[in-house]
Amino acid sequence: MFFDPGFLGTKASLYLDVVTIYFGLLPFLLAFSIRYALKKEYEKHYRSQIVIFTITLIIVMIFEVGIRFSGGFIEFAKESSIPMTFLSIFLGVHIVIAILSVILWVILIYTSLREYRVGGDMAIFAKYHKQKTRVLFVGLTLTSIMGIMIYIFLFVA
Repeated sequence: MFFDPGFLGTKASLYLDVVTIYFGLLPFLLAFSIRYALKKEYEKHYRSQIVIFTITLIIVMIFEVGIRFSGGFIEFAKESSIPMTFLSIFLGVHIVIAILSVILWVILIYTSLREYRVGGDMAIFAKYHKQKTRVLFVGLTLTSIMGIMIYIFLFVA
């Protein structure tokens, strides 16, 4: 089932279609969660962030395991009409942005939980949190868009 043909009508397997759809939805899920914070519903914001973060990690694990069992990026790239050099550079940039975004996400979750538990000055923390959150949202959105583009490069183009 995992490696059966997907439902998007491309050459991709089912797991790749699921992963691609999830990352297409991720910016909207994040925006929904951010809305809680804007409405000062911090508990809902925090809980939704933990759920989104956890689901994202599970989806990334499914993707990584699937890619390894499918022969890897190079096997998929061989069948693409896009030049390998471009694909490799694009993938490299995508991976760097993704890793930096996940690191920032972990830092934000950790510092938010710590600040909440110690009862620190939330006004000062909120300014820090908002600045970092904007960067994180852009990073995760770019990662999602670039992931979808890689899917298109490998399985549509």
